[in-house]
Amino acid sequence: MARCCFSPGRCAKREKRRGKAKSNAKSVFRECGFSRQLHYLHMPDHFFFYGTLIPHFAPPHLREILAQFHLVGEGWLLGILYDLGNYPGAVFDPTSRTKVLGRVFQVPTNERLLAELDHYEGFNPASSGTSQYLRKRFPITLQDGRQIECWVYEYNGSTAGRPLIAAGRYIPCG
Repeated sequence: MARCCFSPGRCAKREKRRGKAKSNAKSVFRECGFSRQLHYLHMPDHFFFYGTLIPHFAPPHLREILAQFHLVGEGWLLGILYDLGNYPGAVFDPTSRTKVLGRVFQVPTNERLLAELDHYEGFNPASSGTSQYLRKRFPITLQDGRQIECWVYEYNGSTAGRPLIAAGRYIPCG
């Protein structure tokens, strides 16, 4: 039987039909590969930040929100980091020879926090084609070698002509 592409179990729509819907589902939408519809998923519990969402690089209006996150540690994901001007954009690729370096944070369960982050990153769950970034799940490798599944914002625009950040670590100018 087909499984939802964004969770280890069956999608919320199918579980509801079977009377197994989770009552604590949050307003986090994802498209299910089985039914090609958006479904509620549980609030993420870990994020990987590689740019302006790292708290000391964040704009003032996000610092209070990000202060609620708990640092798990440094980590990396295979891909390419681009300089987009005032912020970076990463494109992840498991065949890449370069790493995007960042930090893993544990996130409190709060729908408002996720909505704020999605808005800041230009991610609209109902319209991923027009979103500047897409929120996706990837396994992040921590410094000690362990892997942890995290939500990550991946750049969804053109990278043509954009300079690379060869070291893989974003450091803002100024």
